[in-house]
Amino acid sequence: MELTESTEVGEYFAQLVVGAMVPAINQAREERDLIAATIDAYLGTVDSHPDLYRVLIHESGAPGIHHLTTAAAQTVATHLTQAIGERFRALGLDAGPAEPWAYGMVGLLQTAGDWWITCDQPIDRATLTGYLTTLLAQGIAGVRTTSDTTADTP
Repeated sequence: MELTESTEVGEYFAQLVVGAMVPAINQAREERDLIAATIDAYLGTVDSHPDLYRVLIHESGAPGIHHLTTAAAQTVATHLTQAIGERFRALGLDAGPAEPWAYGMVGLLQTAGDWWITCDQPIDRATLTGYLTTLLAQGIAGVRTTSDTTADTP
């Protein structure tokens, strides 16, 4: 696979993920629901396109593939940053943690999704979504309880 083809595959996959995540994020009202919707949308995209995912992540020997996966992750993280930041500000919390949390979520989802697909989905999607949601929701709850309540961070 050439770099141009890889770029197109990477961009296509990123748009699939964002296309699944944005409506899910926009419908969620509570933090736990936001997290669960994000995770389920990502895993749903991986589940619906496992061959595309494998080609993009594992089978492409094209130079620059790391750049493509990083660019796709940045696209997804940008959307999550906005959604998380809006939630924090709505709660009167500092939105500063939104960006590192978004990138952390993307990294966790990529790694867990990779394990899940590579190991032939040893647990069902709903169970994995529940496990990861619990892990991340507890972190968000921690931000809520330890954050200063100023919302002046852009």
